[in-house]
Amino acid sequence: MRRRGLTLIEVLVVVAIIALLLAVLMPSLAGAREQARAVACMSNMRQLGIAWMMYADVYKGHLVRAGYEHGGAATTEEERLQSWFHTMERSYGNNLVARCPSDKSVYWTEPMPATDPPQYRSVSYALNRYLTGELPGYEEFDRRDRIRRPVSTCVFAELAGDTSYGTADHFHVEVWLANPTKEARGQLALDRHPKRINYTFADGHASAHRFEETYRVDGIRREGARLVPDWGHNIFDPKIGR
Repeated sequence: MRRRGLTLIEVLVVVAIIALLLAVLMPSLAGAREQARAVACMSNMRQLGIAWMMYADVYKGHLVRAGYEHGGAATTEEERLQSWFHTMERSYGNNLVARCPSDKSVYWTEPMPATDPPQYRSVSYALNRYLTGELPGYEEFDRRDRIRRPVSTCVFAELAGDTSYGTADHFHVEVWLANPTKEARGQLALDRHPKRINYTFADGHASAHRFEETYRVDGIRREGARLVPDWGHNIFDPKIGR
């Protein structure tokens, strides 16, 4: 018996069904790929947490310094190698992973505008300046054993991509109070992963959170000449850590 081929209408119906299935599946596939990248990033940050603790163990509890100047980047190869990232990598030779798979910053390959010599991005992650012993009023936090709540105090966070902090190696929470989300977004990648950012904590673990779960001011009161915030959350300040 002679077999009949598909009619044009039947072919069009099949094509339409395939197109519909692709339209349904593609967002799911894209979401799965991003989730895989977020997990890989978190693995990187766990490695950083382990290396950070190992560094403190070797140096009698003292914490690694940021390395770069205030909010900036290295201008020479010698300065670049002073960053916390390279310091820990040299110390342990454990091939720390510098780049989040979702980090598409142009500064990996293009220099920061108006920099001479040119400055490039060297790491996707940034050190919390509160934990370097360099911030006035926080000099005591240059040692790991002085962190009161390690499980809820942030050490590393994901660095913003194409902002003025794109080539930095640390971030400045102390300037966020007036406009927290705007200021933080200029320094950190608050939603590089779906509405979340990965953090490494002082006990070595890494986890993802929405920004409002990590930094929230419930109110500001006056004590004499000082304005004192009432914190809902502040995982960055080691005096608070919640």
